[in-house]
Amino acid sequence: MRRQIGFEIRDMWYNLGPHKIKFIPEMVGPVLEMTLVPEIELRKATIPIFFDMMQCEFHFTCSFQRFENEIITKLDHEVEGGRGDEQYKVLFQKILLEHCRKHKYLARTGENFVTLVVRLLERLLDYRTIMHDENKENRMSCTVNVLNFYKEIDREEMYIRYLYKLCDLHRECDNYTEAAYTLLLHAKLLK
Repeated sequence: MRRQIGFEIRDMWYNLGPHKIKFIPEMVGPVLEMTLVPEIELRKATIPIFFDMMQCEFHFTCSFQRFENEIITKLDHEVEGGRGDEQYKVLFQKILLEHCRKHKYLARTGENFVTLVVRLLERLLDYRTIMHDENKENRMSCTVNVLNFYKEIDREEMYIRYLYKLCDLHRECDNYTEAAYTLLLHAKLLK
């Protein structure tokens, strides 16, 4: 049933024509949820919607920054919530790279975007796996990997979110000094 509805949603998206821009970035999250359903045919049919969104926003603004910001934020929440897997990462990369490489203006920026999202997915999937590990050192290390990634790509709000997760892990281990230093990293960002 989800597969059938997914195909209908895909068709409705493409029928929006020039009105698509009115639904970006608001529809990024719901479409992402749909593409994360573990059904390979549905994923193959709906992941190209992301390229269409990129193309649509690029047409109107000469960038797809709003789309990119939204997908990064929503992807973090969805993967943490248990959705997404290695197969999704591979399919996402394959499908979007194919589309981007064929496009005259989105080839380079689109490829950079896909690489960024794939790197994020790798870290988030590792993070989700490790969070159920008994070894708190592994959990801290994985949290640091994710927060450093967000710092590297200049996503301050996501970086701060993981700083607090790291702080909580330190407090669980009675590492109060390390927890304080983690909070200090946030304090240094404040003006």
